[in-house]
Amino acid sequence: MILFFYFSLIFIFLAILIYFIYFIHIVAMSICGLPSDQQMRQSLIKIVTHYIGQRRHFIDLGCGQGHVCLAIKKEFSQLTVIGLEKSFWQLLFARFKTKLLKQKIRFIKTNFLKYDLSKTEIIYMYLRPPILKKLEQKLIDELPSGAILISNTFCLPYRQPQEIITTQQVKFNKQVKFFIYLF
Repeated sequence: MILFFYFSLIFIFLAILIYFIYFIHIVAMSICGLPSDQQMRQSLIKIVTHYIGQRRHFIDLGCGQGHVCLAIKKEFSQLTVIGLEKSFWQLLFARFKTKLLKQKIRFIKTNFLKYDLSKTEIIYMYLRPPILKKLEQKLIDELPSGAILISNTFCLPYRQPQEIITTQQVKFNKQVKFFIYLF
Protein backbone atom coordinates (compact mmCIF):
# COMPACT_ATOMS: atom_id res chain seq x y z
CA MET A 1 0.00 0.00 0.00
CA ILE A 2 2.81 2.42 0.88
CA LEU A 3 4.65 1.49 -2.34
CA PHE A 4 1.52 2.28 -4.37
CA PHE A 5 1.27 5.64 -2.59
CA TYR A 6 4.88 6.54 -3.47
CA PHE A 7 4.43 5.48 -7.11
CA SER A 8 1.28 7.61 -7.28
CA LEU A 9 3.13 10.62 -5.90
CA ILE A 10 5.98 10.15 -8.38
CA PHE A 11 3.50 9.79 -11.25
CA ILE A 12 1.62 12.94 -10.21
CA PHE A 13 4.89 14.86 -9.81
CA LEU A 14 6.07 13.78 -13.29
CA ALA A 15 2.71 14.66 -14.84
CA ILE A 16 2.82 18.13 -13.26
CA LEU A 17 6.43 18.59 -14.37
CA ILE A 18 5.64 17.62 -17.97
CA TYR A 19 2.61 19.89 -18.01
CA PHE A 20 4.68 22.76 -16.56
CA ILE A 21 7.38 22.32 -19.21
CA TYR A 22 4.73 22.17 -21.93
CA PHE A 23 2.98 25.27 -20.52
CA ILE A 24 6.23 27.25 -20.42
CA HIS A 25 6.98 26.23 -23.98
CA ILE A 26 3.50 27.20 -25.20
CA VAL A 27 3.79 30.59 -23.50
CA ALA A 28 7.17 31.09 -25.14
CA MET A 29 5.75 30.04 -28.52
CA SER A 30 2.73 32.32 -28.18
CA ILE A 31 5.06 35.28 -27.91
CA CYS A 32 6.33 34.58 -31.42
CA GLY A 33 3.74 32.12 -32.76
CA LEU A 34 0.59 33.23 -34.54
CA PRO A 35 -2.31 30.82 -34.04
CA SER A 36 -5.17 30.72 -36.56
CA ASP A 37 -8.58 30.66 -34.93
CA GLN A 38 -11.66 28.79 -36.18
CA GLN A 39 -12.99 31.73 -38.17
CA MET A 40 -9.64 32.21 -39.94
CA ARG A 41 -9.56 28.49 -40.77
CA GLN A 42 -13.05 28.71 -42.28
CA SER A 43 -11.96 31.67 -44.41
CA LEU A 44 -8.89 29.70 -45.51
CA ILE A 45 -11.08 26.73 -46.51
CA LYS A 46 -13.16 29.05 -48.74
CA ILE A 47 -9.99 30.37 -50.39
CA VAL A 48 -8.57 26.87 -50.96
CA THR A 49 -11.95 25.75 -52.35
CA HIS A 50 -11.77 28.57 -54.88
CA TYR A 51 -8.16 27.87 -55.93
CA ILE A 52 -7.71 24.11 -55.49
CA GLY A 53 -8.28 22.97 -59.10
CA GLN A 54 -6.01 19.97 -59.73
CA ARG A 55 -3.63 20.83 -56.91
CA ARG A 56 -2.94 17.92 -54.53
CA HIS A 57 -0.17 19.02 -52.11
CA PHE A 58 -0.76 21.42 -49.20
CA ILE A 59 1.93 22.62 -46.79
CA ASP A 60 1.50 24.80 -43.71
CA LEU A 61 4.75 26.61 -42.94
CA GLY A 62 5.03 26.96 -39.17
CA CYS A 63 2.02 24.75 -38.48
CA GLY A 64 2.16 25.05 -34.69
CA GLN A 65 -0.31 22.62 -33.15
CA GLY A 66 -1.67 21.61 -36.55
CA HIS A 67 -5.12 23.20 -36.40
CA VAL A 68 -4.95 24.48 -39.99
CA CYS A 69 -3.67 21.13 -41.29
CA LEU A 70 -6.49 19.28 -39.53
CA ALA A 71 -9.15 21.65 -40.90
CA ILE A 72 -7.76 21.38 -44.45
CA LYS A 73 -7.50 17.57 -44.34
CA LYS A 74 -11.03 17.27 -42.96
CA GLU A 75 -12.40 19.41 -45.77
CA PHE A 76 -10.14 18.15 -48.59
CA SER A 77 -9.40 14.48 -47.89
CA GLN A 78 -7.79 14.08 -51.34
CA LEU A 79 -4.99 16.50 -50.46
CA THR A 80 -1.62 15.40 -49.17
CA VAL A 81 -1.26 17.66 -46.12
CA ILE A 82 2.09 18.42 -44.51
CA GLY A 83 2.80 20.66 -41.54
CA LEU A 84 6.30 22.02 -40.99
CA GLU A 85 7.26 23.16 -37.49
CA LYS A 86 10.50 23.53 -35.56
CA SER A 87 8.99 23.23 -32.07
CA PHE A 88 9.06 19.70 -30.63
CA TRP A 89 6.18 20.36 -28.21
CA GLN A 90 3.92 21.93 -30.82
CA LEU A 91 4.51 18.96 -33.12
CA LEU A 92 3.93 16.49 -30.32
CA PHE A 93 0.53 18.04 -29.70
CA ALA A 94 -0.25 18.15 -33.45
CA ARG A 95 0.68 14.48 -33.93
CA PHE A 96 -1.32 13.42 -30.88
CA LYS A 97 -4.43 15.27 -32.04
CA THR A 98 -4.04 13.86 -35.57
CA LYS A 99 -3.85 10.30 -34.23
CA LEU A 100 -6.82 10.94 -31.97
CA LEU A 101 -8.90 12.23 -34.90
CA LYS A 102 -7.56 9.48 -37.21
CA GLN A 103 -6.36 11.87 -39.91
CA LYS A 104 -3.49 11.19 -42.28
CA ILE A 105 -1.30 14.28 -41.97
CA ARG A 106 2.47 14.35 -42.00
CA PHE A 107 4.12 16.66 -39.49
CA ILE A 108 7.83 17.32 -39.93
CA LYS A 109 10.14 18.89 -37.39
CA THR A 110 12.28 21.14 -39.54
CA ASN A 111 13.32 24.66 -40.32
CA PHE A 112 11.09 25.41 -43.32
CA LEU A 113 13.79 27.65 -44.77
CA LYS A 114 15.74 24.42 -45.43
CA TYR A 115 12.79 22.31 -46.63
CA ASP A 116 12.41 21.57 -50.36
CA LEU A 117 9.21 23.23 -51.58
CA SER A 118 9.59 22.29 -55.26
CA LYS A 119 6.61 19.87 -55.26
CA THR A 120 4.31 22.03 -53.19
CA GLU A 121 1.18 23.28 -54.91
CA ILE A 122 -0.61 25.10 -52.08
CA ILE A 123 1.27 26.84 -49.27
CA TYR A 124 -0.32 28.50 -46.28
CA MET A 125 1.60 30.65 -43.85
CA TYR A 126 0.86 32.96 -40.98
CA LEU A 127 4.34 34.34 -40.39
CA ARG A 128 5.73 37.67 -39.28
CA PRO A 129 7.40 40.10 -41.76
CA PRO A 130 11.05 39.47 -40.73
CA ILE A 131 10.63 35.79 -41.61
CA LEU A 132 8.81 36.63 -44.86
CA LYS A 133 11.83 38.67 -45.96
CA LYS A 134 14.04 35.59 -45.58
CA LEU A 135 11.47 33.28 -47.16
CA GLU A 136 10.43 35.27 -50.25
CA GLN A 137 13.41 34.43 -52.48
CA LYS A 138 13.20 30.75 -51.53
CA LEU A 139 9.54 30.69 -52.62
CA ILE A 140 10.39 32.35 -55.94
CA ASP A 141 13.26 29.92 -56.56
CA GLU A 142 11.52 26.69 -55.53
CA LEU A 143 7.76 26.84 -56.05
CA PRO A 144 6.57 25.19 -59.24
CA SER A 145 4.62 27.07 -61.86
CA GLY A 146 0.95 27.16 -60.89
CA ALA A 147 1.57 26.98 -57.15
CA ILE A 148 -0.55 29.15 -54.88
CA LEU A 149 0.65 30.88 -51.73
CA ILE A 150 -1.82 32.09 -49.11
CA SER A 151 -0.33 34.43 -46.53
CA ASN A 152 -2.44 35.33 -43.53
CA THR A 153 -2.26 38.99 -42.39
CA PHE A 154 1.25 39.76 -43.69
CA CYS A 155 2.26 40.21 -47.33
CA LEU A 156 5.54 39.36 -48.99
CA PRO A 157 7.80 42.41 -48.92
CA TYR A 158 8.62 42.67 -52.66
CA ARG A 159 6.06 40.66 -54.60
CA GLN A 160 2.58 41.95 -55.39
CA PRO A 161 -0.32 39.62 -54.52
CA GLN A 162 -2.74 38.59 -57.26
CA GLU A 163 -5.61 39.03 -54.83
CA ILE A 164 -6.24 40.31 -51.33
CA ILE A 165 -9.22 38.82 -49.51
CA THR A 166 -10.45 40.67 -46.44
CA THR A 167 -12.60 38.92 -43.84
CA GLN A 168 -14.13 40.19 -40.63
CA GLN A 169 -12.90 38.42 -37.51
CA VAL A 170 -15.84 38.68 -35.15
CA LYS A 171 -14.01 37.38 -32.07
CA PHE A 172 -11.60 40.34 -32.01
CA ASN A 173 -13.73 42.74 -34.05
CA LYS A 174 -11.07 43.33 -36.68
CA GLN A 175 -10.47 42.69 -40.34
CA VAL A 176 -8.04 40.00 -41.46
CA LYS A 177 -6.38 40.00 -44.86
CA PHE A 178 -5.28 36.97 -46.84
CA PHE A 179 -2.69 37.72 -49.52
CA ILE A 180 -2.92 35.34 -52.49
CA TYR A 181 0.09 34.80 -54.73
CA LEU A 182 0.20 32.68 -57.88
CA PHE A 183 3.55 31.36 -59.08
